[in-house]
Amino acid sequence: MLKRNVINQTIGFLTGLFVILPILHWAGIPTFENVFFILLGEPNNIKRAFAIIISLLLILLINKIFNADNKKKT
Repeated sequence: MLKRNVINQTIGFLTGLFVILPILHWAGIPTFENVFFILLGEPNNIKRAFAIIISLLLILLINKIFNADNKKKT
């Protein structure tokens, strides 16, 4: 079951990277990078570190939600 979850997460990541991002760009919808630039302005080391921490926390939160949902199903 764990191997299947890892494969699904990898496929989802690759789909988001190579399919969804170009569609968002084509449609003119701001991406995560654009939102950070709008919120934080010109990047410097402190703002980059802040953006990385927020991104990692968001990814960990999403993984925790999906893993909790998978545990409920089993």
